Amino acid sequence: METCLQDGYAVSTHLDRLLRRFVFLFAVVIVSSYSFLSYWEYSKEFYLDPTGWSKLLQGHGTAPQQYRVGVLFVAHFLSALTHGHLAMRHTLALLDLLFLVIGVVATFFMVARTRLYGEVSHVHRCALQFLALLLLLFYLSWTFWFHKPETIANFASLSVAAVFLSGRLRIPAPVAAVGLLLVSIYLATIRADSGLALNIGVLLLALLPTGKALPLGRVLQGLAGGGGLIAVLGVEFYIKNVLYPSNRFSDPLFELLTNLKSPFTLYCVCIALAPYFLIVFLALRRWKTLEAWESALLVASIVEFFIFMILALADEVRLFMPYPMALLPSSAALLCRELTGVPSQRSKLEPVAAQL
Repeated sequence: METCLQDGYAVSTHLDRLLRRFVFLFAVVIVSSYSFLSYWEYSKEFYLDPTGWSKLLQGHGTAPQQYRVGVLFVAHFLSALTHGHLAMRHTLALLDLLFLVIGVVATFFMVARTRLYGEVSHVHRCALQFLALLLLLFYLSWTFWFHKPETIANFASLSVAAVFLSGRLRIPAPVAAVGLLLVSIYLATIRADSGLALNIGVLLLALLPTGKALPLGRVLQGLAGGGGLIAVLGVEFYIKNVLYPSNRFSDPLFELLTNLKSPFTLYCVCIALAPYFLIVFLALRRWKTLEAWESALLVASIVEFFIFMILALADEVRLFMPYPMALLPSSAALLCRELTGVPSQRSKLEPVAAQL
């Protein structure tokens, strides 16, 4: 019997290795395709408005886009570093490639480390991975709608923050807290509202008396969330009132009524975010099965959704899309639980194996 168990373990290891290779191949194809299409979007944007990026670099753009220059300045620096051999459209596409690689690696690192992944059979693990790939493709398709440089950078930042929150990295908790703070500072330069929502979620979960055991510890996570909140507000205040104090907003600051009155806007929100709404519904039903990092990110996404609906033109759904993308591990796990609905073969066999 012991030999059979060893053979079964060897087969399982081989199948898991094969699955990782397939997922890696699909991820490479997706990232390569997106980067290629992203480059042509930047080229089209450049030829339609050759001075658009230079206006933002010189501080003459309209708010809030003028406050989201964290990717643009890096792209300009890289372009200058090559002495003109790489234009801005090239370096922006390269940064999209880099950020997408970071986001996808962090996301699928977490997919393979969800609580469900360690409990289920190989077939269910395949379902988890391919559900995550399917949702990734769907969400990425909507980022081309009002395509902008900071969208994928936002996704990468949130995915890295999720890894720090999860405690899955073998690093000291204070180092992970500092990592969260650095992510918050960078988010303030590309999407302050996203950083604000993230830290509210982190802080709220740390303050809840019924909160689960937090990998960073309640005190350290609270300090990271509070410090990140102060950092985001401080950086945004500096950008708005010191760097660009006289840049007018391109649209009104309150858009909720406009969003609710527009059938086109509601269509974009309902179609593009339909999987996200389903995930929120499933998460509320299965709240006790969520890990602490999943709960914090889900709360942050709900906060961000209200900010998005109130302050932004909601047909520009790519503004919110990084949150559903960062929630891909939780989304795949929740959908897999809902679609299978039965314990895996591994779960059934483990008690018998333990007795033997």
